[in-house]
Amino acid sequence: MPKAIKHTKIGDKYVQIVPDETKLQAQCFELYYSLGDIRTITKLSKKCITLKLPINYRTLRKLRITKWWEDRIKARDFDQIKAVRLQNNFDMTEIKQDYSKALRNLISTSYITDENDARRFDFKIRNIDDLERSIKLLMLLNGEATDIHSVRVEIITSIINNVVMILGNHIKDQSILSAIAADLHGGTKEITSEQ
Repeated sequence: MPKAIKHTKIGDKYVQIVPDETKLQAQCFELYYSLGDIRTITKLSKKCITLKLPINYRTLRKLRITKWWEDRIKARDFDQIKAVRLQNNFDMTEIKQDYSKALRNLISTSYITDENDARRFDFKIRNIDDLERSIKLLMLLNGEATDIHSVRVEIITSIINNVVMILGNHIKDQSILSAIAADLHGGTKEITSEQ
């Protein structure tokens, strides 16, 4: 894949253009990419005819190879997956911070200052359920699982994720890899619903 990719505006968005690629060729690549997993040169050719683009099937087939379309699609998909993961991680971190702040505020208002200016937590355990909830909260705050079921699911999920990563090194077709991952994770759901 070429190193010197530039961005050019086509319509209302910027697209990547490889060296010696015309705007028409870049537009055809974008159309090809937009077809998703069902993309074929035949479907692209029909779409180009519908849009009255001056390009034929044979030229599209040649462009697919000479302009590295498949490699560019994989690179773009990989970049988009990274961006989504980064955004999801950011969202979860933000949510955790908000909950932590709310809990700290709740806890700080639950302190009582006695006549010696000593602060103590005004919390009384009235029954076994209060004790169990307190222990679970402590375990959760320390990042531990609160029951054996959670531990099993975490271990199984971790194993499945490692297997999928290893398979990813050997399976180049992402649709097959995604199907395998979905099947494996589907088995995890069966395990969790049984218990």
